[in-house]
Amino acid sequence: QNLFGDTAKDITGELVAGKREISTIKSVQNTPEGRSVTFLYRWTESTDAVKLLNTQPKIGKEYEAIALVVEDSGGWKVKSIADPEFTRTLDILAAQARGEKL
Repeated sequence: QNLFGDTAKDITGELVAGKREISTIKSVQNTPEGRSVTFLYRWTESTDAVKLLNTQPKIGKEYEAIALVVEDSGGWKVKSIADPEFTRTLDILAAQARGEKL
């Protein structure tokens, strides 16, 4: 199974790294785009795909993330999630895929 695709400039892929569950909602703030939700989550399962990450997530450890949620059909839909710890890892992988030296 091919997990990656490429164009002239980028290598992309969708991988399932595992399962996570939210353990604590720390704050909810209104923003012009919707609501910003800061929360803690734990990895409950991981797949072999996490081996691609420089720092693999630890099962049971709490990590902090921020989600931007927007109203959609009477509920809330996640528009984006930022996870400072893993965003840096993904930035490194993307730079390496582009042939950049860090």
